[in-house]
Amino acid sequence: MQSMVVSVFLLAGIGCLPQKELSAYSEGAAPELDRAPREAVTNSETPSGAGMSPAADDAPTPIPAAAVEETGPSSVPLDQSSTSTGESDTAGDPVASDAAPPAAPPEAPSCEALGGFTIAATESCYILGDNVSAWQDARNFCQAWGGDLVEIDSDAENEALARRIEANVWIGATDQEEEGTFRWAGGAPLAYVGWGRDQPNDLEANEDCSELRLFDDRWGDVPCAGDVTRRALCERA
Repeated sequence: MQSMVVSVFLLAGIGCLPQKELSAYSEGAAPELDRAPREAVTNSETPSGAGMSPAADDAPTPIPAAAVEETGPSSVPLDQSSTSTGESDTAGDPVASDAAPPAAPPEAPSCEALGGFTIAATESCYILGDNVSAWQDARNFCQAWGGDLVEIDSDAENEALARRIEANVWIGATDQEEEGTFRWAGGAPLAYVGWGRDQPNDLEANEDCSELRLFDDRWGDVPCAGDVTRRALCERA
C-alpha cells in the first residue's frame, strides 16, 4: 500500500515536468534547465568587472581645450575684442591704443596778417588806426582790432614808436577818472612817463587825454574831443 502511494506521487510529479525534462528523466539523466535568459538578465544588471578599474579603452575621451567655448558669468560667449590688452575708458569700453592725439589749437595770426608792425623793444603788435577827433573813438577802433590804445612802458619803446608816426597820435594815458592822476586806458598806473616840457598842464582845465607828438617825440595832455584829429596808436599783446 505504501509503495502504491509513492508511485502515485512520482507519476503526478512527472506529469508536471516539461516535455524536455520528461525526456531527460526518461533517458536517466538529470534535467538541464535553460539558464541563458537568467544569465543574460544577471549579466545586464551587473557591470562587467565590478570593483575593478576600467580598462584604458573604456576611459572617457577628453574634450580638446580649443573646442570649449569661453563664456562669461552668465554662460554668454565672450567677445574676443573685449579681451584685448588696450586700455578702457570710464564706461568700460575698450579704447584703441592707436587713437589719434587731440588736435593742436590753431596758431594765432601773425602781426603782419593783422595789418600791424613790431618793434625790437617789445613783443607786442602795433597798428596805426583811423584818424579821429575823439580819444574814445580811437580807443573803440583799437578794441575792435583786438587790442587797446598803446601803453608805453620804456624810453626805448617810446622812441621806436615815435619813429613810426607821421603826425601826432592818440595814446592811452588819461586822468578822466581822477584829475591829475594819469592811468592807462585799461586802468594800470603809469610805470614810465614821457611827458614833454611843462606837460601835463591841463590847459583851461580841459585836457584829460594824451598824445604822442611828432615834433619832440614826447607826450602832451590834450582835450579828449575837439576839432583836432589824430590817428589811434593801438597795441595788441
